[in-house]
Amino acid sequence: MYNIKDSKLTVVKMFTYVVIYALMIFVYYLLYKQANDLTNPFEFPSIVLYVSPIVMILFGILLNFEKILQLINAKGKLNVDWLRLVIVVLPLAPISFLNLIHYSQIFQHTILTYYVRQPVVSVAQFLLGYLLVSCFKKRSELESSN
Repeated sequence: MYNIKDSKLTVVKMFTYVVIYALMIFVYYLLYKQANDLTNPFEFPSIVLYVSPIVMILFGILLNFEKILQLINAKGKLNVDWLRLVIVVLPLAPISFLNLIHYSQIFQHTILTYYVRQPVVSVAQFLLGYLLVSCFKKRSELESSN
C-alpha cells in the first residue's frame, strides 16, 4: 500500500541531501579559492589551511545525517565500535590533516605530501566524518543482556 507520509519523508530526505551537497560544493570551492589566493611571500600557512579540514569533516558528518537521527531517536546506551574506529577511521586522520602536518615544524618534509594530492585529502576528510558517525550504535538494555 502506498503511504503518503513515507513519500513526503523521502522527499524531505532527498531535498536535505541536495542542500547538503550544494552547500558542501560551494564551501569547498570557496575554501579552495581562498587557499590559492592567500599566498604570501613568507610561505606561512593561511587560516584556511587550519579551517578547511574541520569544515570538510563536518560535511562528512552531515552526509550521514540519517544515522545521526537514528542515534538520537533510539533508546539505550551509546556504544562505540572500536574495531571500525581503529582500523578504518584512525588511519584516515593523518591523511585528512596532511596539509597541517606538512606545514608544522616537526614534520616539515613529509614525503606523503608529494604523492597524496589535494583531491585525495578532501575525500579522506569526507570519509573520516562519514565513517566516524557509523562507529556509534545504541543498544537497548534488553539486547545487551542477551
